[in-house]
This record gives sequence, C-alpha cells and structure tokens, in this order.
Amino acid sequence: MISALTLSAALLMSGPALQDPVLQDPAGQDSGDAETHRLNAEVLARLQAADAADAQARAEYEASERAREARIAEAEAEAARQRAQWETTQAEYRAERAAWEARNARWREQVAACEAGNRAACDAY
Repeated sequence: MISALTLSAALLMSGPALQDPVLQDPAGQDSGDAETHRLNAEVLARLQAADAADAQARAEYEASERAREARIAEAEAEAARQRAQWETTQAEYRAERAAWEARNARWREQVAACEAGNRAACDAY
C-alpha cells in the first residue's frame, strides 16, 4: 500500500520534468498549485478508500478464518465424542459377550455332568 507520506514525497521529488505538462500553467503558478493540490487530494482519497477497503476485506477474512477454525474444532469434538461412544459400546458388547460365553460354558459343563450321571447337575438347569 502507498501511504500519503510516500505519495507526497514522490510528487515533490518528481519535479517539473515528470509532471504532466497539461497541468502546468505557465501564466500563473497559483492555478497550477491549486490543481496539483486538488489532484493530490483526489489521489489521497482514493488511496485511503483502498486502504479502508483492504482493512475491511482483511477483517472479513480474519472473521471467516476464526469461524472456520471454530467449525473445525466443533467437528473434531463431535468426532471425539462419537469415537468415545463407539469405544464404550464396543466395551459393553465385549463384556456382554464374555458373560454369555461364561454362562454357556457353565451350562455345557452342567449338561456334561448330567449326561455323566450326576443327578444334582440335571436338577440345576
């Protein structure tokens, strides 16, 4: 971005050789100075408007980046919650499966004892 100070310095250093001859008024210095000041003010206003637009765009970009980062954090938290829920469900399933297998093993042992002639085992199931 070009600051007003940089613009003023460039205009001062340019001298008459680099200035637009149409703007030079050989008859009167005052009208040329007034036109130069008007043009400088116009350029300065445009630069300030560009700076303001740039600042606005930067602020909007930064706000959108913060919103995006918040959405990412929210998605990651949801994924972590779902992973934890899945792991809990899996642990519950494994515990239920182990309990079922233990009950099934006891029942098979009881059936085997009953078939072997142990009448007390036959009455238990």
